[in-house]
Amino acid sequence: MSNGNSIRMDRIITINGIPGTAYDEYDRYALACLECNVNAGN
Repeated sequence: MSNGNSIRMDRIITINGIPGTAYDEYDRYALACLECNVNAGN
């Protein structure tokens, strides 16, 4: 970056709308509540 800070590539969720390396981990975290509610209804 221009201020000298570095970016961890393994933590990027999206780059210009394209899924990055951390997208799957983030998606599992976001869907965890939904999976719990689906399983509770059975």
